[in-house]
Amino acid sequence: MRRPSARGLACIVAFSAMLAPAARVSAQASSGTDVSSSALTIGWAELAVSDGVGDEYRNAAVLVPRQLQRALAFADLRFPSDVEAAAASTQAALAAEELARKAVADARAKRDLAALAVRDPAKRGRDVATAAAAVKKAEAALEAILATNRETNRVRSSADRAGPGSTTAEGRSLALALSSANSGETLLPSTLDPASLCKDKKLDLLVYGSLRVRGGFLAIDLSLYVASLGRAVWTETRYASADGLGQAVAAFSRPLAEAVIGRPYARVGFRVEPPDADLYVDGEAFPKAFALYFEPGRSEVVAKARGYERVGRSFDVSLGEDLFVDLSLEAQGSVGWKLTSEPEGAAIHLDGERVGYAPFDLPGSAFPRLIRVSMPGFEPVQLVHRPEALLDDLTIVLEPDDGLSFDERYDRRKDAFYRSLGWFVSSLPLTVLSGGLFQTYYATAQGYSASGEVDPEVIRRLDSAFYTSQAVFWASAAASIGCAVWAVVRLVAYIEITL
Repeated sequence: MRRPSARGLACIVAFSAMLAPAARVSAQASSGTDVSSSALTIGWAELAVSDGVGDEYRNAAVLVPRQLQRALAFADLRFPSDVEAAAASTQAALAAEELARKAVADARAKRDLAALAVRDPAKRGRDVATAAAAVKKAEAALEAILATNRETNRVRSSADRAGPGSTTAEGRSLALALSSANSGETLLPSTLDPASLCKDKKLDLLVYGSLRVRGGFLAIDLSLYVASLGRAVWTETRYASADGLGQAVAAFSRPLAEAVIGRPYARVGFRVEPPDADLYVDGEAFPKAFALYFEPGRSEVVAKARGYERVGRSFDVSLGEDLFVDLSLEAQGSVGWKLTSEPEGAAIHLDGERVGYAPFDLPGSAFPRLIRVSMPGFEPVQLVHRPEALLDDLTIVLEPDDGLSFDERYDRRKDAFYRSLGWFVSSLPLTVLSGGLFQTYYATAQGYSASGEVDPEVIRRLDSAFYTSQAVFWASAAASIGCAVWAVVRLVAYIEITL
């Protein structure tokens, strides 16, 4: 395979470092289909506490950002503005140029070192030639990056002269991930210098602020700092009492979420019963419990589940508002049937809930249900009603309770099976031996007759032994068969209690 040239490699590095374009805005961004593979990182810092804040209020410096972090967990993408995208692109280009210049400087230093450090002229010549080739390669990469940056600046200048709306960043989204420093709800240290903290923790966005006391109330200042712009793009102050922090968090949530996402949104939640039903929003499978919309309009959600009737709802989306859509699926009907018991009056439990006493008319169901029939003094019986096997009226015969625990009943049935198996095995030697003697006497009598001998006493003894061994054989065979049948019966009883 042909290797790319130095200029090609430099172009790839430069363009990959720049802000990658994401897909255009869709009405349903939370599905993840319109989010670019590039990702931004957001961090949350504790609030800086002023000197006038007493110890009884200092816990708010942690509680407020932590609760806001939970409330904004759904904000997993960002739409950067044209200015932000251009700033990020410029920073990436400058970073790539700086790396390329450093690579050129390092290559030249290695070349100079090779020219001075090696005494062997032949080896020095080889090393210098290799180092010189590396210098040319690094210089070519730098030149390619410089050319790319010049072209980018030319295009951006043309777009600026063309006026607003001519840039291309609008409508693109980037994935937004929580900083690893905030894992486990750990907050970053409070700061009044967000630029340094973003550089140290490699953050693209930072939520930070301060806590003050004003007239018996807590003044909470929050800001969203964007590292590519080098400034806060959103700042707001809320006042709250010491026991009213929840109200302040609720007041901050939507404005801060819109600042983090970069545009107004509508959040639509779906409450589904049963919870494992499949959701389809605007015709596409939707695995989440909520959706984010960035355009007003009408949408449709459909819920499906096996054994339930399909349910669909239409809803209107208005930006700046949250909406919940309830989807309760009705079970599909099936044929009902009557359950009776012997003796009558047994309690009937359906899926763990007592519904009545036998005889009882059970409703139809489109999914399997567990039925338990019980009565004091009798062993309970459990069965599963499956809709694919529509049941006729059924009578359950209850066996008297023997007062044994399950382990005792299990041991008894196991011992009974092994005893019956032992009797069967013990009967086999006599059956086999008598069968062998029976065949032997029969063959001997046939051979004696064929030899022409006619001694009556010998014939009488052979016949007597033949009939006696035959009788013993059939008796022992019948006993073996009986033992085998009984062992099978005990085995069935043994297996039954293990199910």
